[in-house]
Amino acid sequence: MFWLPLGAIGSGVDRMLAGGFGARRWVEWQKAWQVFQDHPLFGVGLGGYAAQSVRLEVAMGFAGQWSESWLFTHSHNLILQLLAETGLLGTAVVVIGLCWAFLPFFRKEQATAHSLLVVLLAMVLLLHSMVEYPLWYMSFLGLFAVLLGLSPARRYTLAIRPSMRNVLMWGFCALLLWQSVAGLQAYGKLVRWIVPGPNAQLNVMRAEEIWHIARNPLWTYEADMVLANYLIVDKRQLKEKRALFERLTAYRPHAGMLINVAILRALDGDRVAAEQALRFAIAAYPAYTPGFAAELMSRRDPELLPLQAIANAALQASRNGGAASAASSVLAASGAEAPDLTAKAAVRYASAFAETRIDDVCFSCAAKVGRIAAGGGDRAALPVAIPLLAAASVVGKSRPWCSLRWPACACRTAACHCRGWCRGWRCWHCCG
Repeated sequence: MFWLPLGAIGSGVDRMLAGGFGARRWVEWQKAWQVFQDHPLFGVGLGGYAAQSVRLEVAMGFAGQWSESWLFTHSHNLILQLLAETGLLGTAVVVIGLCWAFLPFFRKEQATAHSLLVVLLAMVLLLHSMVEYPLWYMSFLGLFAVLLGLSPARRYTLAIRPSMRNVLMWGFCALLLWQSVAGLQAYGKLVRWIVPGPNAQLNVMRAEEIWHIARNPLWTYEADMVLANYLIVDKRQLKEKRALFERLTAYRPHAGMLINVAILRALDGDRVAAEQALRFAIAAYPAYTPGFAAELMSRRDPELLPLQAIANAALQASRNGGAASAASSVLAASGAEAPDLTAKAAVRYASAFAETRIDDVCFSCAAKVGRIAAGGGDRAALPVAIPLLAAASVVGKSRPWCSLRWPACACRTAACHCRGWCRGWRCWHCCG
């Protein structure tokens, strides 16, 4: 069983400064925008961003760039998160609701100190939500709900009898109290039992109780996440175990989940999917590469030999150049130099080349767009990329920046400290 160490959790300022003053946020914002482009109307569903973030770490060529070995369940931007998970329709509902609640504060008759205080508090929370996710914490969400309740917007009431209204109110309060008590009990058990104990018989009893907790739809995923810690990853009941871990990985692809899914897929004969899961794990959590390698090497199943080879190669890269090198090695081995090789992407980047001055394009990006143009089915873009490739090769490969906003810019020269995350802008990291 693979366990995750819990590192120190820094302050908000620490997280902002980590990775070059918000560089990682820029990466997650691009991922969220890509998810929205792939699922524009309805998004990927609430809670679905985490799995997409891990997948796009490889697909968009971000592996090894500001890797934090941490699962990003949120893109650190409220609008982008809503677009990614709920699409245009869900985001429109939220935006319209906020406008309906707060625009009445700007009426002339509402120009009071109390209204100003409410608006300023709401603005603080909403602005904070552009770089963090405070509304995903109950303390901030509760405050924001109170501010919404203070809105002077027009109220709508249901024409029901007072007696029925009292029945509904007290019934809702009773349901809320019951769920609160039951939820606290379930939460306490899950926290205490998250790690199996040394007593096998006691672990079986705990697993049965956790399974009963998982029958409550409000606790299904959380209980199943704990239950997964009690399962031995082997060939016994392979189909059931794989189904459980696959579902949990689609919800919260933590490092431990990914390595276990990789093992189960390999044991089930799905080698390609197993290697993909392992590459995702190393790319998203490069600091855990030694743990991945140790877990795989401790097993004697012949189906795991390809995974052991990948893990050992990443481990060697980690020893030579650190965690970022491990992630980059996986990216190179998978052949993922850029986003998905689609004709749409080829047209977009070839068009960007046509509007770019040759002196501002690096050799690596010219070569990349040439290959993307061919692989993406837009061979008409090759006449644009080839002259740029020739011109860039004359200028040389030591370009410290590249004006083409390529998602996996490879112009990683000594002068470029940001490793391309600035996407071609002359950032203070590179050029001061």
